[in-house]
Amino acid sequence: EDDQSSPGYFHRSTSLMSCDEEEDDENDTCDGEMPSEQAKTAGHCRGRPESSAAALEENEGAEFRRQKHILYIQMQHCTHTLHEFLASPEKRKGPYLDSSSHSLGTCASSIDIPYALQLFSQIVKGVKHVHQQGLIHRDLKPSNCFLDGSSSVKIGDFGLSRESVKGVIDDTPSSENLVAFDQPSVKKIERSTSGDVGNTAGVGTYLYASPEQISGRDYDASTDIFSLGVMLFELCFPMYTAMERAVTLKKLHNSEFPDAWQSTVAASFPTLHSLLTSMLSVQPSKRPSAATIEDNIDKILGGYTVFSLDRGGANEKGSIYLRVEADEVEGILRETTELINATSPFVMIQQYSLKGQSRKAIMEFALSLPPGGEGVELLSDVCNRLRENDHIDIVRRVTGGTREGSFDASS
Repeated sequence: EDDQSSPGYFHRSTSLMSCDEEEDDENDTCDGEMPSEQAKTAGHCRGRPESSAAALEENEGAEFRRQKHILYIQMQHCTHTLHEFLASPEKRKGPYLDSSSHSLGTCASSIDIPYALQLFSQIVKGVKHVHQQGLIHRDLKPSNCFLDGSSSVKIGDFGLSRESVKGVIDDTPSSENLVAFDQPSVKKIERSTSGDVGNTAGVGTYLYASPEQISGRDYDASTDIFSLGVMLFELCFPMYTAMERAVTLKKLHNSEFPDAWQSTVAASFPTLHSLLTSMLSVQPSKRPSAATIEDNIDKILGGYTVFSLDRGGANEKGSIYLRVEADEVEGILRETTELINATSPFVMIQQYSLKGQSRKAIMEFALSLPPGGEGVELLSDVCNRLRENDHIDIVRRVTGGTREGSFDASS
């Protein structure tokens, strides 16, 4: 039986049952002693249709029905696609965006960039796995990425996927310099196959397909990297009309970025812009591997993720996490905590930590604030008060994720 109570899944079942009447003698099909032909005409046969054509169709399927097959199709419950996420200004604000969050100016201030990178990190991890199996997806786009209720992203629609001509990708990034976007090396596949492993011109979706894939030239897994680059740009830049999106993404194929992107995202996240530029290179050999992209994204997210606090020791549902970067001067932790406490008696520090990094003091705080608008206003006051201090450089609201940069929607 279907388990209708299982959360997070759709269940669909088809039951094909046999008819007991099939076991009866073929001539003994009607009530009384009426001959079989008359029985069909009379239309009161037990289990027989009036139409002879329908009766023939039923006889053809009798053997299959007699086996009593039950087919179960189980699917994960994904509430919406990434395409629908991108079309929703409210969803793109993320669970953390407010006046104290990651405002990037008038153009991108409605997007929580770290939250967008959290989602993209999951996508690139999936693509890395696909490439490690020696496969190419060939149709990566927002409508083929699915999100469940906990913001976990699933890559779907592998209808155009195929084996990489060059083989299994060695996707291990260089540990020397994560920002050095080296093209992955490849290994020759030793296999015997009668199928056509050549490339197909014109497959994929134009706005997301690489130049070589559109033109039908030889391509490998780096074609997926170009598609990922278009998706990364779209995740970090607001476009809410079909015309604006089509024009902007078409220009992106020629490495033409909007002025608003240059003055907001590129200015605030230069490493992200450099990574994106390499992913969108017209030369496939200059595109980074999925593993290199993953490590660079996680490195960026490191500045927006709590690492040193005990999340289990705080009231996670009501906790607000702050990361404060300041000059490494004596007494900076005491000075910062006094500034926070002086904001309001309703602002309470649940936990704090301090570590040194590159002659900077990195402090993390778990704060308890009143719910609703009052808490948002107090958080803004805390951040503004801290930013007025001459020793403090950055005040940033962060997530309570893990070192791998994963997103926890409950925090």
